[in-house]
Amino acid sequence: MRLDWECRTGEALGAGEAAYEAALEAGDVAGALRASHRLALIHFNKESLAEGLKICIRAETRLRYCQDQAAVISLQSIHGGLLVALGDLETGFALLTDCQKRTKSCTDPLANWRARTAYAVALFDTKDFDRAAEAAAESLDYAETSCLAKGSVLIARSIAGRMAARALGEHRLAGRELDTILLSRTEAQLRSILTDAQAENLPYEIAECHCYLGLLAWTCSEDAAAAAH
Repeated sequence: MRLDWECRTGEALGAGEAAYEAALEAGDVAGALRASHRLALIHFNKESLAEGLKICIRAETRLRYCQDQAAVISLQSIHGGLLVALGDLETGFALLTDCQKRTKSCTDPLANWRARTAYAVALFDTKDFDRAAEAAAESLDYAETSCLAKGSVLIARSIAGRMAARALGEHRLAGRELDTILLSRTEAQLRSILTDAQAENLPYEIAECHCYLGLLAWTCSEDAAAAAH
């Protein structure tokens, strides 16, 4: 996970594959699913969607042997998200909906947060930006009240901020009146995340913050600031 967060992608993929193989050798089905989740997520973020889907399909055969709800939710959430991103909305959202149902009996907050976040991202990928922003805000609220690790909460904040910024940008494109309070709050949130991401040396989050701060500046017709970001 740390290698992934630091954008050391090649090393992260190698470590993930090693973890997957070690889990199989030890008969640890849940561990194999967790490693597969991380591998598929790396590919998702790289937009190598077909490779991510291969990882999920490879691990899918072991789902029936896994009693660990958290591991199942983690894998199926990224599997569903990949399918939606690849255009299979029906199957993808069916998996994501199943994950939502599983969270009701799962006591692992990290897995439950992943299911909520995957659903928000899927809405975003279908260009339903307002609902995506709303779902991401709810996912962030869950992360902040569930005592998740600092790094996971930072990512939850980043996703919520980015989705709110995109929704606001779409409002400008549509000629809708802009919510100035939401604009100010989203900008403040992204600047706070940027500071934390720089302190933690998380290049992906740093780049994303600049991207969406630029989008917010464009939304406010501040072209020079947008270009700088």
